[in-house]
Amino acid sequence: MQAWRRVWFPLAPLSDLAIARVLLALIVLWLNGRSRFASVANAPAFTWDPVALVRLLGLDQPSAEQMHALHVATRALLVAGGLGIFTNLALLGAFLLQLLQEALLNCFGKVAHSTIPLLHAMLFLALSPCGRVWSVDALVRRRWRGAEPRHDVAARSSRFARWPFELLFVELAFYYFDAGLSKVVTSGFAWADGATLQYYLLHRGLPAGEWVASSLTLCRVLSWGALLFELGFPLAIVVRRLRLPFLGLGVLFHLGNHVLMNLSFWPVPATYLLAVPWSELRRTLGGRRRSPAADAEPSGETSSAPPRRALAAGGKLAT
Repeated sequence: MQAWRRVWFPLAPLSDLAIARVLLALIVLWLNGRSRFASVANAPAFTWDPVALVRLLGLDQPSAEQMHALHVATRALLVAGGLGIFTNLALLGAFLLQLLQEALLNCFGKVAHSTIPLLHAMLFLALSPCGRVWSVDALVRRRWRGAEPRHDVAARSSRFARWPFELLFVELAFYYFDAGLSKVVTSGFAWADGATLQYYLLHRGLPAGEWVASSLTLCRVLSWGALLFELGFPLAIVVRRLRLPFLGLGVLFHLGNHVLMNLSFWPVPATYLLAVPWSELRRTLGGRRRSPAADAEPSGETSSAPPRRALAAGGKLAT
């Protein structure tokens, strides 16, 4: 149990959650744009083939007005969540509306899966104390309860501030593992013989892809690299030192897909930004090595050293 708590529930700064909350709102707002879900209402009625969730809800193909209302409501909730206004309720509402719109978008015979990790991130953050700092909610609480002491560690850190990032990494790892496993189950390791990649590169017809396709050996190397990357990603759950290298490989993986085949899965690598330990990065760049608890305390005062005011008082007493 102690080992479990050290991994999932260490004392960690709430600032990382706050940054992830703002980044999440910006990413989803950019993703949705103004008309991403407009095709749901504009598609011919005979192509309507509802997925399980939509059938369970008993929904028919929505109208343009209904899709616009969903879009406006989602945007409003994302803005509220990003600013930290009724943070958890806003993010939970945004998650539910986003999930519904993604389901509606998949009701025409093709199921897209590039936003799955992002949807999970929305849910994880909605269930976390991501509005405890750097939010309108926090300002209201301080105004209502009075100013919090600067040395109050509990106000700036929490044992529930780390689990969303750990769970998000698990989600990313098995997202890639599932993709690799499906290749092996469907086609066996023959999928990596180079011919499959060569076919899709030529089918897409991009100059860079055609150049790569001219070498079957290069296609074979890239295919095996992709397969090993996807199947090996869960290793980084246990071996933490592998996390940064695997995320770096993920960026190269998606960049290569985009350049060679014009396959844009950008919401997946964008989700990486949410898992960055920003407070640790700030300490590293600043040349400081402090614990999360120390990071939550004001600079120059730690639990192991008395404040300057107390030292001065002690000096007067000694005199």
